[in-house]
Amino acid sequence: MREWLKAMHGEDYDYRKMVKGRVLLGKVYMGLGVLEILVMGLLCGRSGEFAENFYLYSGIAIIVCGFLIARKNRKLLSFQQELSKMEIREKDERFRSIGTRSWAMAGYVMMLGLYGAILVFVAVDGQVARTLLLVMLAFWILVLAFQIYFRKTM
Repeated sequence: MREWLKAMHGEDYDYRKMVKGRVLLGKVYMGLGVLEILVMGLLCGRSGEFAENFYLYSGIAIIVCGFLIARKNRKLLSFQQELSKMEIREKDERFRSIGTRSWAMAGYVMMLGLYGAILVFVAVDGQVARTLLLVMLAFWILVLAFQIYFRKTM
């Protein structure tokens, strides 16, 4: 976790520890997926077919994603040359800038899409419109909170 925070602040960090953290993250994902399926099993029959299918298939998807993350990063740890290559790539300013800009543009497009959906759903279903509005508000509160955080720490 500490390595991720260092990376987020643009500080130098131990890439090997970062990769080990990703292996752990993959294992956490797999555990969460199993937990989701177990909860689905306990609630089976009470929540309806759609909810059961949702929990089952999203749990399976999380398990598979966690497995792939853990496997990829474990494999990376065993090949020193590949690890060095990926470290150079991930620490490269250009790739970091591309990642930051991608997240920013995705956020802008998402907000425009949410705003369009709110305009449509105000006339169709007020509850859906309010939910979308709250999601939009939560996003902007998070953006503001992170701006304040990074202004103080960078």
